[in-house]
Amino acid sequence: MTTSDRPIVDTPTSEPSQSVGLRGRMGTVQLVLTVLAFSAPLTVVIAWIPFLVIYNGVGAPTSFVVAALLLLVFAVGFTTMTRYIPNPGAF
Repeated sequence: MTTSDRPIVDTPTSEPSQSVGLRGRMGTVQLVLTVLAFSAPLTVVIAWIPFLVIYNGVGAPTSFVVAALLLLVFAVGFTTMTRYIPNPGAF
């Protein structure tokens, strides 16, 4: 085998005896921490809105439009990127 015939990515020749995967069991602590992690960004946004309206006034709607446009640009880029990444869930 010449150097040009070698695979670019080395793969293991032996498989592990047990696969490590999801077990489907979630305890109370894991559930509480998951809910806390999912609700934290929402809490930050809800707490930020009154300050935005009080101190920014008329500029508040503009801030939401700018934020929506930034999210749209990110969504388009992320969706386009998934064509080129074989396992986008791992990214």
